[in-house]
Amino acid sequence: MPPATFDPEEYVPELARFLEAGDSPAAGRISGYVPDPNPEARAYAGCSYVMAGTDGIGTRTIFRSAKVTPAKAGLFTTLWKRDENGATRPYSLADEVEDFVIAASVPAGYGYFTFTATNLADHGILTTGGKPGKRGFRLYTPWDTGLNKNASSTWAWQRAFFTTVGG
Repeated sequence: MPPATFDPEEYVPELARFLEAGDSPAAGRISGYVPDPNPEARAYAGCSYVMAGTDGIGTRTIFRSAKVTPAKAGLFTTLWKRDENGATRPYSLADEVEDFVIAASVPAGYGYFTFTATNLADHGILTTGGKPGKRGFRLYTPWDTGLNKNASSTWAWQRAFFTTVGG
């Protein structure tokens, strides 16, 4: 649980829920919280912070929530930033973000994905030398059923990064 000094009013509601979750490894150990300045990213609870590990070393983290989509199984989230010219672009390994945490809330349960930048680069989400990256992507949880072949393949690599909270 977060320490007694934890004030959920300081954070976007989705991040506060993540931090208040008893199983959350980040509870009470974040600093440098900054809400994303872009309204489009804030629609997905976009923010960044530094999470202190048990060794005291900070990890720069980008947080998003994923949204249920009505027409397809799974959830969707955005993962981009604006460049110096105001254009949107996917994150890249050069952005020096170590972790990307994406909260997933569906009627059947709650959990979160913790991807390293390398994990996402390996799967074409972050921009790398030869791959353009993606501005958004689909996620699947253990509660998603009836997945097609492509969705099942995506869940197969994502499942290692998913943590169920509660129940």
